Amino acid sequence: VGSVIEPYDSDRQFPVYGFGGKVAGQISHCFRLASPDSIEANGVQGVLEIYKNSFSAVTLSGPTLFTGVLREAMRLAAEDQAAGEHKYTVLVILTDGVINDMRQTVDAIVEASALPLSIIIVGVGGADFSGMHGLDGDEQGLTDSNGNPAVRDIVQFVPVSKYGSSPSAYTKLQRDLLAELPSQVTKYFGCKGVMPNPGTSREEIAQQMGMELPPRQVGPPAYPGSA
Repeated sequence: VGSVIEPYDSDRQFPVYGFGGKVAGQISHCFRLASPDSIEANGVQGVLEIYKNSFSAVTLSGPTLFTGVLREAMRLAAEDQAAGEHKYTVLVILTDGVINDMRQTVDAIVEASALPLSIIIVGVGGADFSGMHGLDGDEQGLTDSNGNPAVRDIVQFVPVSKYGSSPSAYTKLQRDLLAELPSQVTKYFGCKGVMPNPGTSREEIAQQMGMELPPRQVGPPAYPGSA
């Protein structure tokens, strides 16, 4: 998932957070994970390195609460929205347990549906995730505690266990996790009246990447054996 999303981030720097952990002896449900060199991870590989290194400083602890990380992602998305930035935040949550703050999570998601934000939830392990499908508003839209409906569907939930270990499992998992993201992005910006930027030419892309392109072909292509 990260390898697909990474190229769409201009600097490829990602904030990484933990939840449901004991940090410095205190249980926290939203804490920043960082490397010694930076408060953000450098690309997907940097995210993995920060995650592996975190076990030396963080002890896993329940219960599983989503609200803290949701509110932090909402804060970042709201800052971009207030600044008029044409940016979109994607929050990817990896969880091995059923959440214990479902009502508060639904309320936060309904509020977040007006922000430039999508949430991808990946269920890992053998927990019963049946209740988690309710966060994905495909069949029935979410409504908060006051009866306010979500502006749009912004959540995609997928349990990894249903895909097995066949050679094609990873591709199918990746496809399903990202299936709704393009429409979520376009629906948000469409509602704001923001149209896509003009396409970037092949020459501009090559210049940005430091590549040299072969000259453009003039006329119809010549095939072997053609007169």
